[in-house]
Amino acid sequence: MSGSLFIYIFIKQKNTIKTEKLESKVYKSQLNPHFIFNSLTAIKQFIEKSPDTSKQYLTSFAELMREVLENSEKEFITLTNELGMINKYVNLERMRFSGDFNFIINNGNISDTDAIMVPPLILQPIVENAIIHGINGMTRVGQLDIHLELLNHMLDIKIIDNGKGIIEKQDQLANNRTSFGIKLTKLRVQRIRKRKGYFSIESGESGTLVNLRIPYILNT
Repeated sequence: MSGSLFIYIFIKQKNTIKTEKLESKVYKSQLNPHFIFNSLTAIKQFIEKSPDTSKQYLTSFAELMREVLENSEKEFITLTNELGMINKYVNLERMRFSGDFNFIINNGNISDTDAIMVPPLILQPIVENAIIHGINGMTRVGQLDIHLELLNHMLDIKIIDNGKGIIEKQDQLANNRTSFGIKLTKLRVQRIRKRKGYFSIESGESGTLVNLRIPYILNT
């Protein structure tokens, strides 16, 4: 009986791991079309505004998409790679908005981002939301900051913008687009390492703070 119980527990744990991996692939497969759709819309708008620099924009977009597609197949990537993709994405958006916002990444107490492994594309939907629905269209200079910190074997990430904040009575279509990427990110965080992930949003007239905390693994 004890042998049968051990086999039952082993099979159940194995199936749970398979289910979690399958869910992770589903979330990432849903995230990619959302990211591509918004990026292609950005390209269209940029080409219409400035055809002379559209080649540079398209080249940068192609490089970013290659990295996105390669990394989305992996369960974990280095924090260096994740931040590299974020930098490329933000630079594209700054080109589109004529560089009218500042962007800073603060690594906090992390001395080596190559040593930290995180799920791919965990930050992009939040950064996209902060730019498109937060600081875009402001009269003052926009500011977008990412603060990283290692706390009790967890990677604490704060994404802060000084934008318009989340307004519940926004146009419904814009609201749907805003919530899609954020919702997927929240679900991914909740399912990382037996639901130990943390996700919160604080928003007001002075901007929005998104805080997520995820377990990381060491790159050995």
